[in-house]
Amino acid sequence: MIATVAERLLNRRLRRKDGYREKEVAAAETRLGFPLPTALRQLYLLIGRVNVLVDSFQHFFSLDQLTVIGDKLCFLQENQTVCYWSCDLGEENPLIYQTEWQEGEGQSRTPKDTHIQEANEIRMTEFLDIILYYQMAQIGYQYAGDCDSFDTQKTLSPDWNKVVDHNGLVIWWRDDCLIWYLTDPDGSVVDDDLFLSTRTRKAFNQAAREYGFYEF
Repeated sequence: MIATVAERLLNRRLRRKDGYREKEVAAAETRLGFPLPTALRQLYLLIGRVNVLVDSFQHFFSLDQLTVIGDKLCFLQENQTVCYWSCDLGEENPLIYQTEWQEGEGQSRTPKDTHIQEANEIRMTEFLDIILYYQMAQIGYQYAGDCDSFDTQKTLSPDWNKVVDHNGLVIWWRDDCLIWYLTDPDGSVVDDDLFLSTRTRKAFNQAAREYGFYEF
C-alpha cells in the first residue's frame, strides 16, 4: 500500500532514488537488533528520501535516528515536538503508541519511557497510510484553502474517495486534491471548516469552483 498511496499523492511513478538502498535498511536493522515492521521497512525503501512525504509536517526519523526507548521503537516525531510515535519491537504489523518528551540536560529532549496506546487502536500499516495523506493535506501540497462545511457524503462527486476516517480526522482524495477536516466525538465538523489542499493550481481552481473554497 505504501507505493500505491505515494504514487497517488505524488501523481507519478516511484523512482529508485526515492528510497534508501536495501543495504542501508539492513544496516539499520543490524544496529537495532531486530527487523523493522514490514510497512515501515517498505516506507524507507520506497520513499524514505522523498522529503515532502516523510518530512514536510510530521518527521520520520532517518535510518540512523531510529531508536529504542524502553521496549518500543520510536520512528516518527510530531511536528511541534509534542510527542513521538512508537511501536512494539519485532512485530510485522505492530500497534502504534504515543510517547511524550522528557527534558534532558541543556536543551536536549528525549522520549519518555512511557508509551500510551492510541485511543482508537491502530496498527502500523493503516497508520502509515494516514500519515502520508495527512502530510500532503497539511503542508505537502502547495495550494490550500477552506470553506464552510457541507455534507461531503452527499455533495462530493463520485470521483472522490474517503481515504482516512480515524480518531476525528477525515480525508477525501481525488487526483491532485485532498479535502479534509476534523470532527468532534459527536461527528460534527470542528469550527464548521473544511480544508482543501491540492498539488496544482488547476486542481485548486476546479475544486474551488465546484465547492466554494477560498485560498488562504
